[in-house]
Amino acid sequence: MIAETKEDIERYMNLVNSCDVTMDNEGNIILLYSKNSKTMRNGCSIDFVTKKESPILLEFGIQNKPNLITCIKNHTDLLRADTVIPIDNLLSFTFSLKNDEFEQLKNGPKEGQDNDCSNKLECKGKCLKNKVFYSIGWKGWANNIGLEYAFVYIINPVGEGGYDKGMIESTKLLDKTSFNVLFNKEVFRFESKDNPLDLFTYCYKERQKPIKWNIENRTYKDKSYNNLFTFHILPVNAMRTTVQQFLFKCEKDSTNESCKENALLIKCDKMFIKFDKEHFKLLVPPKNNKILKSTTSTIKINGNTTENTNNETKTTKDTTESSSGIGVIIIIVIIIIIMVLFISFLIWLFVFQSTKKEETNTPRLIYSKNYSSSTNVAEGDYTSIKHKSYSGSAPTKDVKPKKGHKTSKFAAGVTVPDTVVDRSKRK
Repeated sequence: MIAETKEDIERYMNLVNSCDVTMDNEGNIILLYSKNSKTMRNGCSIDFVTKKESPILLEFGIQNKPNLITCIKNHTDLLRADTVIPIDNLLSFTFSLKNDEFEQLKNGPKEGQDNDCSNKLECKGKCLKNKVFYSIGWKGWANNIGLEYAFVYIINPVGEGGYDKGMIESTKLLDKTSFNVLFNKEVFRFESKDNPLDLFTYCYKERQKPIKWNIENRTYKDKSYNNLFTFHILPVNAMRTTVQQFLFKCEKDSTNESCKENALLIKCDKMFIKFDKEHFKLLVPPKNNKILKSTTSTIKINGNTTENTNNETKTTKDTTESSSGIGVIIIIVIIIIIMVLFISFLIWLFVFQSTKKEETNTPRLIYSKNYSSSTNVAEGDYTSIKHKSYSGSAPTKDVKPKKGHKTSKFAAGVTVPDTVVDRSKRK
């Protein structure tokens, strides 16, 4: 279902692999990236439904108390500001990946062959065979240009040496600021500028562009928001080594705090990404839903039925059927145990009664007054005992427990219980 209230967001936040999100007073979805959060450590994926015709417009921001200059330092040397001011606050992201592609990126870029480069001569590093992901960063700027405060934001394809940047100027202290990026197929640009971003991906075969998958599920009734869009945050480990090499130049300045082996690459309280309510609707689990692990759902995307393996939730129907299946198995096992115990008791009773009758009907040994060593005992004529079989119950048939009930798949609209959707079967 689609998140409409803060309670829906809270239910989503109970999922195991959820992103850290909230809903503001206007209904926009805010994805938070903060120090030592699970989103920073593990990364996450989140699913939205969106409009087909609208481009992807995302707002990237940063905030800190009491103000930003305590975590984004300015520099007084205008000529050297671009090179000497460190980028202290970074996060990495991408979009429209399959599950396996996202998992491969979690440990950083993967070195490929020469033919994995789109331009080997221009690639300053190694050719990379993974999908492109991007870093967003913040740094201060020289404050001797008539401005009290200036903040520079950058965007960089991780694994490449270059980046594009913009600037936010202010005459007063800020505790929060942001900028917008427009992603329209292969053309990326800052909303404040007319020209596309200079994001060269020489070390990759092609740029990773946002994709909207058309939803063709008949039970889904919203014809306006009929496309699925997935957004991914990468863990800090995915970008750390690469940005230390290309952005921080740590081989030349090992004293930079961001060059440490386990650097968090964030000094401000948090960074955030805002998804506008007019263009994005967050998918969350249904209300009457138990939190489970490793569940499966189905959704039709571009005419292909895809199984979405989520690590969190199942619909009420699936949960009920699963619980019912387990309950049946437990009942069968209990019945079998009771029957085995009852049959064992009957066998014991049968043997006990037989033994007792034998003892009762066994003749005494008669000793003869005149006997020899070989005939000192008269052979008794034992009475034959006929035992009647117990007929108190019909013979018990073997009962085989049913195999584990396989939970049914669900296609409740586009309700995707978890935000990491298995897109391995999409074409």
